[in-house]
Amino acid sequence: MKNSPAINNSKKIYSTYNSLSSSGFSDNIINKNLLDFLTTGEFSNDLTFTTFLSDFYSKGKVNYVDLVELIGLVHQKSKEKVSISDTNVRKHNGIYYTNYSIARHIAREVLSLFDNNFDPTKHTFLEPCSGTGIFAIAYLDEIFERDSKYLINAQSILDNMYYADIDESAIKLLKTILPAYLKARYKINIKIPSKNVFIGDALFESNGTNLIKNDLKDKFNRLEGFDIVLTNPPYKLLKANSNKYNDGTNYKEQVTEMLKFIRKNNIYKLNGGTLNLYKLFVEEILENYTNSNGKIGLLIPSTLLSDKQSYELRNRILEKYAISTIYTIPEKNNFFLDITQAFCFFALDKSKSSNDVSLRNNIFDVSELDKKTISVSKNRISSISTLQEIVSTDNMGWKILDKIHQFKKLKDIPSITNLRGELDLTLDKKYLTSDGTKYKLLRGSGVKEFTFIGDSLFVQNNFIKKLNGKAHYLSLDRLVCQQISNISLNKRLKFSKIPKNIVLGNSCNFIVTNSDSLFAESSISLDYLLGILNSLLLNWRFQLTSSNNHIGNYELDELPVVIPSTNQKSIIEDLVVKLVNDPENDDYKAKLNSKVFDLYGLNKDEALYILDHHKEINVAKLSGKYIS
Repeated sequence: MKNSPAINNSKKIYSTYNSLSSSGFSDNIINKNLLDFLTTGEFSNDLTFTTFLSDFYSKGKVNYVDLVELIGLVHQKSKEKVSISDTNVRKHNGIYYTNYSIARHIAREVLSLFDNNFDPTKHTFLEPCSGTGIFAIAYLDEIFERDSKYLINAQSILDNMYYADIDESAIKLLKTILPAYLKARYKINIKIPSKNVFIGDALFESNGTNLIKNDLKDKFNRLEGFDIVLTNPPYKLLKANSNKYNDGTNYKEQVTEMLKFIRKNNIYKLNGGTLNLYKLFVEEILENYTNSNGKIGLLIPSTLLSDKQSYELRNRILEKYAISTIYTIPEKNNFFLDITQAFCFFALDKSKSSNDVSLRNNIFDVSELDKKTISVSKNRISSISTLQEIVSTDNMGWKILDKIHQFKKLKDIPSITNLRGELDLTLDKKYLTSDGTKYKLLRGSGVKEFTFIGDSLFVQNNFIKKLNGKAHYLSLDRLVCQQISNISLNKRLKFSKIPKNIVLGNSCNFIVTNSDSLFAESSISLDYLLGILNSLLLNWRFQLTSSNNHIGNYELDELPVVIPSTNQKSIIEDLVVKLVNDPENDDYKAKLNSKVFDLYGLNKDEALYILDHHKEINVAKLSGKYIS
């Protein structure tokens, strides 16, 4: 049987759902009719309903995959309509529709990790966040289309497949869909053993007084661990102060108890900062659910590749395991049409390790799944980022990264200090006054490129006394940037130089140089730093690894800084002085960018590549004429 690539029919599936819904069919009626057809082979007597589904069959053949995907989408939409405080059941449980073509590709990647020794009748499969079963179907389709001989062993295969989900209605659908799908498509009869299904929270449960850690290995009596895990885990931040829940729910108390339990028992050693359900499941799968030879396929937010709080998980994957290929999906794509989220997916083999990572970036649709891979060594990743950030860029991008990261990182220059603004705009609000004092306030919103707009408020003198060691920075000139900058902006790094006696809100970051340092590089000045930090080149470098709307000090620390010659320093500083006096002068900015390209050793093609990534900015258009 030919193993052909899966087709992505998301647009058709979403369109069909929208048509049915707008025609007055409720989600319950839609799924009842779809399930009736899947199980009986007969369409609804409602002509309107049948007409909308005409694209799901042709020449007497039904596209059962599309039918199953539509059932899953309808289920998700039904959860969106059930409110919990200021959110809904789908968001509360982190439920997201899984695209079949992606699930199928992940199943294919995982099975390819077996060196011709794969036997689905002997290998165990787990979907710990099963939903309506799309990964189970993708896994079975991949097996049967690789070798039809396994059709006669279908029940033996199903006996080794296990499913868990907190959503009881999703599990109920899975138990109906899976047998009906296999019978309709492959003419085989199977039963899902009741012992192979778990309904409930896979991570924790309460015995009424205390929280208890769950373990799916125990639930399914598979203490040796599973051979294969495929999943799209729920994405949800665990925050006790979430404003989505009112006092009428006990959600905040539940999350507080869970977080306290996790910290006290040191359960998730690879998770830090604000916890997210998807990362907890990734750690469970890596460290607990799978055995030492386990093969894993994950569809998860792309934040795992670059954010600071994912470092331990990311490092464990890079250090210990072999990854097939990492595919990155941009926020806007043809797979997930109703959410704005960048994703990645990959398969990994716990029985092996590797020195390289293969990347396929910006997969917009299924046709791009076979685009040329970019191979990057793990040593190369480490040289670019202390945090082992896996950068989603092409070969030219990696070439530029290699070139600019020959230079020291900002954090490695002892004479440079990089910190957050000193006044907490919430906790220190009592120190703000409209009466004039020696110290003016500056918020992040007032920081522009090469200039700033001061606040109308001042800071009381008694605030300065509580700063202790940080107070001396107020007597220095500083570079300042916004701590929050929308991730969708084309230009995110915008620094300005401020004089002494300005107090910075915590919506700002600042940089100072210490000329008295024993290790001070005399060629590093604030004006020089202002020039390179406002360049399009370092803005591009920053954006490659930024995964949210924040500009963290740790991210600024990773930026490469050239120690310039006297002449190079003078050229940059002269242009900066002009821009401080005339911050809207795009011609000066264009000249500055061309000089920064020269400073970092970029050739013409590399410089034009950076400019092309900022083509919506007028400065980028002007800069081209100064590049030789």
